[in-house]
Amino acid sequence: MDKPPIRQRPTASEPAPPSTSPAAPTSPGVTSLSPPFGQRDPGSIRGRIQLDDEDRPRKPDTKLKEIDAAIQSATRGDSSAIQHLRELGEPAMRRVAKQFPGELDVHRRDLDTLPPLPAHGALIRVALDLGDALAPYLVEVIHHPNPTVRFYIAFVFMELRHELAIPALGELAFDPDADVRAIAMRVLETYSGEPHFGDTIKVIRAELDSPNRTRQLHSTRAIGTVRDIAAVPKLIDLLTSKERYIQEASLESLCSITGQQLGLKPHRWHNWYADNHQHHRIEWIMSSLAHKDLSVRRWAADELRRITGQRINFLAAGNKQEREIGIRKWIEWWSARGRAEFSG
Repeated sequence: MDKPPIRQRPTASEPAPPSTSPAAPTSPGVTSLSPPFGQRDPGSIRGRIQLDDEDRPRKPDTKLKEIDAAIQSATRGDSSAIQHLRELGEPAMRRVAKQFPGELDVHRRDLDTLPPLPAHGALIRVALDLGDALAPYLVEVIHHPNPTVRFYIAFVFMELRHELAIPALGELAFDPDADVRAIAMRVLETYSGEPHFGDTIKVIRAELDSPNRTRQLHSTRAIGTVRDIAAVPKLIDLLTSKERYIQEASLESLCSITGQQLGLKPHRWHNWYADNHQHHRIEWIMSSLAHKDLSVRRWAADELRRITGQRINFLAAGNKQEREIGIRKWIEWWSARGRAEFSG
């Protein structure tokens, strides 16, 4: 989208002659200028005052008032106001983006227990109703200095789907705020089947080699959240990092991507990957249904349901026979339909 032209300050058409009198004090918003040569007032040593455009008296902006009134009506649930905002076009979209996310009804604490997005605020509901018309303008302000604004712009793209969000979310992998990084990567992962997703992930993955340890750490964690299979060999290499926090972040991401729990020993991961790299990630996760650790089995069952949409019953806390029944059902589904559906 084209950027608005930069407004230039007015300048004197001719330079003023040098003056031996003290300069008049200036203040923000005004410029002290000497009158053009030949037009000096002999009775005054003060220059003329030239006002910037923004300091001149303005007539009330009726269009802005109309937009704000429509936004207020929309936040109160007036569906006709949503249509009115669409008709008002770009100025209205920019105004909504500028005010986003508006007054919040939820004070977030735990990212794992967030209420549904519409419950967070009236202006967020308006944004969802505006849909595609608003999305590009939210992308433009996704690097807002306020982390709460960045958080909710990233969060809203969970439901307000738009291709421009993909690279913008990718940039938030390196945001200074931990919650912003986390929500952005969770949302980005849901775009995994969209065009340009792979290009964005390549940019994040490249920072695994960054000499900047902070960017390397953020990349390592982000890659695990978006489940980047192509990063597995590099993550295994990072288990030998001299920095313990890089090792631990790499291990956490390896576990999230593969579903395996092989510890910090690189050779174990190299051996496993050599034997299993040709298998689909769903098969990796299915193998963890038989893990001896209950928490791993529960995670594997939840992850399979999340990525496949299947609701195959698996009793993670059941006895061995009950668990084997569930595993067989998953294997049968994969052989009958899953492999063809997800490997195509």
